[in-house]
Amino acid sequence: MSSEIQTAEVTDRHSKYMLIGIFFFSMKFAVSAGMSVTEGTLNRYLDYLEIALAIAGVAFIVPICVWKLIRLRGLPTSKRILYFAPDSFTVDAIKRSQQFSWKIVFFLLIMLEIVSRETQQFPTVFYIQITISVMLGMFAASFLYISRDTDETENEIDHDA
Repeated sequence: MSSEIQTAEVTDRHSKYMLIGIFFFSMKFAVSAGMSVTEGTLNRYLDYLEIALAIAGVAFIVPICVWKLIRLRGLPTSKRILYFAPDSFTVDAIKRSQQFSWKIVFFLLIMLEIVSRETQQFPTVFYIQITISVMLGMFAASFLYISRDTDETENEIDHDA
């Protein structure tokens, strides 16, 4: 039982680290969009910020992926299936977060189409980068909200009974 709890805690920690990496990539695309509408020395600083955000995103995601690949390679198939179970809480939270982020992106695309008709000043790459930034940011935020730790509330209810 304790190994299952440890596995769940590690999985929870890893998913949160992955989402922090996704947040960094979301901010990277937002900075890239900002670069397409600014000029001069500000662009140079935004370029450095963009590189730093990309490196931070990679630094959060790649070590976890490598660790999981190495760890899963040594597990038997029956245990490996547990990591990718379609009815797990993490997979359900990912699906719900994807649905939410796509709804927000669809709304954003409608709004950007209206804005682009009114003003022709923004380049196409600006709209693409804003869309990717919002999609990644909303996915990570909604996943963190869905998978937030509710143990404290449940423990309070159990103690009151």
